[in-house]
Amino acid sequence: VAWVIAPPLAFMIKNRFGFSHAFAMAIISALIMVGIVFFLPEYRAQTTTQEQQQSRLKWQRSRSIFFYLLACLFMFSASYMYNTTIPLYITRELLLSSQWAGYLMGTAAFLEIPFMILAGIYGSRLGYKRLLYVGLFSGLVFYAGFLMSSNIVILIALQLFNGIFIAIISTLGMVLIQDMMKHEMGTATTLFNSAQMLSALVGSLLVGVTAQFFSYYAVFVVAIVLVVLAMLSLLMMRDAESRKVDPLPVPSSTAEAAMTTI
Repeated sequence: VAWVIAPPLAFMIKNRFGFSHAFAMAIISALIMVGIVFFLPEYRAQTTTQEQQQSRLKWQRSRSIFFYLLACLFMFSASYMYNTTIPLYITRELLLSSQWAGYLMGTAAFLEIPFMILAGIYGSRLGYKRLLYVGLFSGLVFYAGFLMSSNIVILIALQLFNGIFIAIISTLGMVLIQDMMKHEMGTATTLFNSAQMLSALVGSLLVGVTAQFFSYYAVFVVAIVLVVLAMLSLLMMRDAESRKVDPLPVPSSTAEAAMTTI
């Protein structure tokens, strides 16, 4: 919902009043956020049982998790490249008002909401990896469409595929790695968020290099390459159901106690 409202509002404020007013609205929003967080209740972290500790998966040695995080890096880098590029592409390549960038981003965010709900409903039924492939294929169609057309009406229509792409990788991306690391939800969430933050860095660098030596138009070519690499990374990972859990060693005192009980 924030992505539906904020981009069009930001570009409208920028066009009518300038950047200073847009940044002022961002400051006000941040202060409201701080106030809300201040009054949130505290929750204690849940302690893991000894059985959960013994069945933890050592993610550093897991081929599936490694290639999945690599896939996350590629697909989110492509998404960040688009979000960074689209205002400049609209104004410098298509020579349109920057407000259209807000409309494109807001339309995509509006379409993401129902697809996020559908992904959550059908993810466990159809399989998380299968739906991720659907999302990545939608990303390919979306970026290819930007290469083939500069008509603003068609670009708005293509936001349907962008909505499917973002909705699936954002919703099921977190769910899949948590499914692979059932007893380490905190670690799974941290790894996923870290992959996203790294992808923001990689995506921003790629936009700068590509636009500097080629054009903003060429950014979509790089995005297509990244989505293809994400698909290949998913192919390289083994299914979460077929993985082997690497048990942690049981402390000697616990083993002796168990023997005594037997």
